Amino acid sequence: MECSQTPAYTPITNRRGFAMPVVLFALVILSTMAIVLLDVSEDEGRASKAVRLSAEAFYAAETGLNAVQSKWYDSTSSFDSLAGALSTGGTLDLGWDTLPSGSSYHAQVMLVASDPEPLYLVTVDGKAPGTVSTKTLTLLLTGVGTELTLGGCCRAAALVRGEVELNDRTFVSGTDQRPPQWSGNVCAGIPTGNKPGIITDEPGNLRNRDDSFFESSGDTVFGPPYPNQEPAVVIDTTVSDTTFDNYGSATWQDVKDMHTAVLGNPANMNHQVKLYYGGDPVAPGNDVDFGPRYHAVADGHGHSAGDAIIGTCDTTHPLNYGAPTGPCANHFPVVLVQGEVEIKTDGYYMQGIFILDSQGAIGSEFEFEAAGTMAGIVIGRGCLEVQYGAQFYGAMFVDGDYYNTSLCDGDEPLRTDTDGTRVQYSSCVVQRALAATGLGQLAAAQDAGTVQKIATRALTEPVR
Repeated sequence: MECSQTPAYTPITNRRGFAMPVVLFALVILSTMAIVLLDVSEDEGRASKAVRLSAEAFYAAETGLNAVQSKWYDSTSSFDSLAGALSTGGTLDLGWDTLPSGSSYHAQVMLVASDPEPLYLVTVDGKAPGTVSTKTLTLLLTGVGTELTLGGCCRAAALVRGEVELNDRTFVSGTDQRPPQWSGNVCAGIPTGNKPGIITDEPGNLRNRDDSFFESSGDTVFGPPYPNQEPAVVIDTTVSDTTFDNYGSATWQDVKDMHTAVLGNPANMNHQVKLYYGGDPVAPGNDVDFGPRYHAVADGHGHSAGDAIIGTCDTTHPLNYGAPTGPCANHFPVVLVQGEVEIKTDGYYMQGIFILDSQGAIGSEFEFEAAGTMAGIVIGRGCLEVQYGAQFYGAMFVDGDYYNTSLCDGDEPLRTDTDGTRVQYSSCVVQRALAATGLGQLAAAQDAGTVQKIATRALTEPVR
């Protein structure tokens, strides 16, 4: 009998057609990845464009706000009378204005209330070129408060507790003047008025030599005695710690917390910073270059050629202290000075509010050691030197009890020297600085018609 046998396993050797599915599968995977990457890249491009357009719209709206305020202050404009003719709830539509960059803004002014004082709501829509979405900024303005105040500050060209020494044909004047670099229009509508040249707590604090003088309203004081020789010299024996803790409803710490930039080192009040007027880059060591900064290509903000922001003021730069004209004319930083700060370059210009900080019983020092112009307010604890032809416009409010011999080269809480140096009161500087920084509070009304900012701007609508 024959037995059946199972045939041996024969492997398949013909695999034609197997590679094709593998290749097709790989192509599907690669195509999917490519589509995903393209989609992600497109999303990033759209996001980047949205950020840029959002910034352009914001700056267009900010330009519109500044334009409205400038028109209100411009004595050659009829804008204030048009706004004054509004009835409650009425709106003044200023239409669309196009900027050289192609961005545009639309401003409207509405009279919110007229009793007990006029209250205006300014609304400005900013739009980037080629878009329909807007950024909207709003601002509340009042038409009655004639002055902004900062507590005990700004009642004189200089209110100083402690010794004051003038040398070499220098002067401290309370006669109201604006900085010569400023146009008259920026001060139009701001109330004017002379103040005392100097207020201090004791007659023995004052010394003036070599034809130096204290002055106000045409009255000049060349030497002692100094018992209330008003208006040039006022001796106020009530000046005390509470005087320099009085910033309206704000505390000393509140005011310090408002700073937008810092000079110095709070851990070392002997830290020295020398300021030179110029541009980037920052010099090495403790020397820094300050001056107005404008948005530009490759400035760290990621701008590209054609951005509407280029050429506008970079208000975030910590060494940008404004300019008398141009895009940075309305930039008034609040700078915290910690330690010793010296300005060394002739021809400088700076504006803002500078706060002299203290560490324990030791204050800070601020030294103007070159011929240039400062337009602003200096408040706080420590000492000041104004010399070598420096021109200070605004007001000083300094507690010299934090002065000691390690500060200001052993000189006084306020010292001036070198022919031509001045400390000059300026209501325009004081009011613009307080309005721009939001540190001011409304004083009692005296004359109607002056418009001041009473609330900071608010962003109310994002770009879509």
